[in-house]
Amino acid sequence: MNLISLQSIEPSPLHSREVLIIEESESAAARPITLKGVGSRALVKQLKALESRINHLMPLIMLDGIQRTVVFKTPGVVAVQLDAEYADPDDSDPYNITLNLIEVA
Repeated sequence: MNLISLQSIEPSPLHSREVLIIEESESAAARPITLKGVGSRALVKQLKALESRINHLMPLIMLDGIQRTVVFKTPGVVAVQLDAEYADPDDSDPYNITLNLIEVA
């Protein structure tokens, strides 16, 4: 299990419970990478904004310093409210988040 950071995401004090877990395959370029974790609605909004940037290359940096270049595949960001679904969720409400990425270089 590797923990990672996406440098394009701005850190926020609301994200104290956010941890992403990485799954990856053995193949080289075009390797699918799935990140799963829990984060706030504010983080979901940031991720959705990144996802809307078509073919936007992003650095994915592992805790051991290894860097990979990734883009979102479809669907790129899947977010489900952790608690009961509310009609007017708050930015601090927790979500289960799945990021679907492809390594391009």
